[in-house]
Amino acid sequence: MGVRRVACALVLLVLSATAARGQANPNFDAAPWTPIGCNASPLTANAPSRGELDLVGDGTFPAAYVAQDGTYFYMRLRVADDPRNSLRGFVGTADWAMIVQVPAGNAFQYQYQFTLNGDAPNGNDTVEIWRNDTADDVTFNPLFTDTPETKIWSQVFDATGVNTTPLARGVQTGDGSTFRNRPNWFVDVAFPLSVLTDNGVVANATDMSRALFFPATATSPNGHNKDWLSCPFVPTSTLTLNENVAPTSVTSNVTTPVTFTIAVQGSDRTRGIELTQPALPATLFTVTGVDVSADDPSVTWTTVTNDPLDIRVPELPAGATLTVQLHASARFGCSDSPVTTGATATAINVVDAASGTATLGNDMTAGKEVCDGLDNDCNGIIDDGGNALCDDGNPCNGLETCGGTAGCQPGTPMNCDDNNACTADTCDPSLGCVHTPLPGCTPCQSAADCDDQNPCTNDVCASGACENVVITGCVPCTSASDCDDANPCTADACTAGACTHTARSGCVRCTSPGQCDDKNSCTTDLCTAQVCSNVPIPGCVVCTPTPEICNDGIDNDCNGLVDCADPACATAPNCLPPPVEICGNCIDDNGNGLTDAEDPACCANTLTLGVADLMLRPSETRVRGNRLKLDAQYAPFAPPFFDPLAQDTQIQLSDNGQPVLCTIVGAAHWKRASRLVFRFADRGGHFAGGLDSGQFRIDRSGRILFSARSRSIGMSSAQTGNMRITIRVGNQCSSTSLALRPDRKGLVFP
Repeated sequence: MGVRRVACALVLLVLSATAARGQANPNFDAAPWTPIGCNASPLTANAPSRGELDLVGDGTFPAAYVAQDGTYFYMRLRVADDPRNSLRGFVGTADWAMIVQVPAGNAFQYQYQFTLNGDAPNGNDTVEIWRNDTADDVTFNPLFTDTPETKIWSQVFDATGVNTTPLARGVQTGDGSTFRNRPNWFVDVAFPLSVLTDNGVVANATDMSRALFFPATATSPNGHNKDWLSCPFVPTSTLTLNENVAPTSVTSNVTTPVTFTIAVQGSDRTRGIELTQPALPATLFTVTGVDVSADDPSVTWTTVTNDPLDIRVPELPAGATLTVQLHASARFGCSDSPVTTGATATAINVVDAASGTATLGNDMTAGKEVCDGLDNDCNGIIDDGGNALCDDGNPCNGLETCGGTAGCQPGTPMNCDDNNACTADTCDPSLGCVHTPLPGCTPCQSAADCDDQNPCTNDVCASGACENVVITGCVPCTSASDCDDANPCTADACTAGACTHTARSGCVRCTSPGQCDDKNSCTTDLCTAQVCSNVPIPGCVVCTPTPEICNDGIDNDCNGLVDCADPACATAPNCLPPPVEICGNCIDDNGNGLTDAEDPACCANTLTLGVADLMLRPSETRVRGNRLKLDAQYAPFAPPFFDPLAQDTQIQLSDNGQPVLCTIVGAAHWKRASRLVFRFADRGGHFAGGLDSGQFRIDRSGRILFSARSRSIGMSSAQTGNMRITIRVGNQCSSTSLALRPDRKGLVFP
């Protein structure tokens, strides 16, 4: 070590000792360790050749822990081999780290890295804190590679005069874990809480209990490039997403307001959420606005764009729901297909993205033809009906005409004036001009001129015209026959020259038997001469319940439910639910013509497979070489935690619906050829169903490319060449259909 480096180390030791002086000693054995991780299998991403840098663990033996007491924050990593140096401290060029996102920091980035820097040959094994000054948004697609820039605190792990108990140790686990067929070790590191608060890492010790973590190992103190958990930041949460659209369909050639509603909820505290949805087709939709709300007042959000939809939410408390309403105007033509939208929500501490879809249909039969220059009823004829479309059936306003895109044009109103002062000149929409004599338009000089010989009117001459005002309620009569009001439920009489009508007790007037229902199933309800009667039915007995007999079409137990509609018949053979698809057995269990990965029931998400090259050589062809060759783009980007080493891969080919190849290559048969390349080989035909080899490769742009080869896949020359290719990794599928063409090599694309 040079003089300058010795001096720097002494200065650092003095500063570090001063910063941490007075601290109580860390007590690793009494620390309340809490395991952190997820359900990934394998749990860790890599297997470095150096065992002390190989994070190991599974569901029984967690790979990482955190703890906290009144003085220290602790981290613990499980590694395959002894991390210690034989002389003192820890193995050189080895670093054990915990990347930390603090509650007050940017929820889409991380802020600090806590590190044990192994440098035993130089005596400088240090506990360090690094700050991520130039931070990128956290992404695991394809790898998480953001390194911190500034070291803000460092202390030699066993600094003399600072702690009598070192701030770090390596110790055998003692719990029976033997990954890589050897006893495993813990790397334990303590960070003084006072250092964290003094350097602004957290405002108080409580904040560390709400932080998120990403354990890793490296060969540099500010790196995380050797091994890490196959998890996002932990503790993890789970997102759910539901999407619907209202209304569910629109009428062709009619502009209709529609609203897509998306609801996102987290099972636990979820950080760094991004909700996205591709842009709606501009030829069919005009987006009018986006409304965002949450049922928890602490939730905030940023709307990056409306269309395509992009909303970022820093934090969603456990159980809280974020609701997004995308408002648009939709106008479909007669030939436009239904539109399906798909929203996706991701977060930095969520393993699997949440997604949902909604479909807006096009109702081509609901339109009514009108005069507007369009084919409203989608029958292929524009303005079908001509001027008749505009005829309102009213001759009074003239004859209307259809002006195409200009719409209906009004006619010239009729003139009904007959120049008669004693008639009211009007136009009746049904009859045309009507000249109605004006009531009372009889000239007079006195009331005597207006006598109508009716004792039930008051006769007057007003302004030279007679008026005969009816006396309210007065009906003149000479006998009861003059008083018939055509109501069978009244008794009509002539009393003192005026009619009276008395209601008959118990009489119900009717025009149909339905008005006479007495709610008694054992009577016949009749309407005779406009009067109700209820005649008992001889021998009628009210329904008596008996056990329901399935499939006889009778409501035996009198509960209003027949056969399969009655719960008593739920297990009858013809009432059982239809079969469901069983994924991974290469059988079309539900009979819908789709097998395993071809069936949406087996795929959480389906991508479009981009086939670059496909060759199928018929079995009778004598040309040597591969009988199957496939090169394709599995996905334009790596889905979160895409890993053939942890998830089975299924390859399916079907010709015009008939299976050609269906095989599953288990995760255990894949090998990592390099950091971004996964391969299998089965020259002996033991597990891959006839495939000799296959490969997944992630290129520089993040695309996942797939290829497969076989020398033993047979295919009859009678095949049609209408081929469907489907590749599934876990529950993520990529599929396409294409037509093959004959070639001297066989059937090929393109």
